[in-house]
Amino acid sequence: MKKGIINIHIIISSDICGKMFSERNHPGLIKAATFIKMQRTSNDLLLLNNGQTLTGSKAAAYFADHTSFRRNPQISIMNAMQYDASNISVSDFSLGRMYFNRSHSLSDFPFISVNVINSRTKEPYYNKPYIIKKIKGIKVAVIAISEVSDISHIIEDIEVENPIRAARTWIRYLYDVENPDFVIGLHNGDIHHIAKDGQLRTEGIDLIITNSDEVLTTSEREIIYTDHNEMLTQVELEFKERTNSFEYVKKIVAPVNIDLYPNDPGLVEKVYYDEKEYRKKHES
Repeated sequence: MKKGIINIHIIISSDICGKMFSERNHPGLIKAATFIKMQRTSNDLLLLNNGQTLTGSKAAAYFADHTSFRRNPQISIMNAMQYDASNISVSDFSLGRMYFNRSHSLSDFPFISVNVINSRTKEPYYNKPYIIKKIKGIKVAVIAISEVSDISHIIEDIEVENPIRAARTWIRYLYDVENPDFVIGLHNGDIHHIAKDGQLRTEGIDLIITNSDEVLTTSEREIIYTDHNEMLTQVELEFKERTNSFEYVKKIVAPVNIDLYPNDPGLVEKVYYDEKEYRKKHES
């Protein structure tokens, strides 16, 4: 087989903050779905969410308070968008465990984190903290690291472990068991929590994607900082195919202004009654 250049397309959402519907000051997830549908020409797209997901909007607070035993329309939208995985953000628990657990149980994609752990067993609380996806012959692993925070006052049996220690444990496991060609780390929080003396301490992760407000002055090749002003970030990874391996060459990163896109009509229809109920209660 002729060797050549291979490109992998990744789209990352970050800081959704429960903004599922279009609002005056935010385009909403339904507009993001339109852009992603345009990009999904095959199964080769890797769609990831980097935390700050379920809470932070009036709509999220409404569905947490008033519809305890119904679906979360945000998860219905994300399922339809075919997410591959989402990082767990500590802020996602701020509306209570029931809201997070219901959202988690209805999602078609895993919520993952190496350091959101069961305080008794010290194992990841929800899922195996990584996914594997084979794209164009390249075995890509995605592992997630959550921000450092104490949530014992919200949920007694969940704690947030030291991110460097937790990441190193699972990266070793990942290479021993899965033998990936390329490892992506989703990181939510301050980048300095996974660094020391200005250098990342996540050896074995080829590329970190973070929503950190703080920036490391070194390791530029290894880090993508998502833009807080944009819900979506596009990434193209370029690899050169070798005889028995793949060589990472470069990345191309671009924010996506989803205000330029209309609402996805299929998803508008899918959550029509949820949005109608929310707006009626919110506007009354």
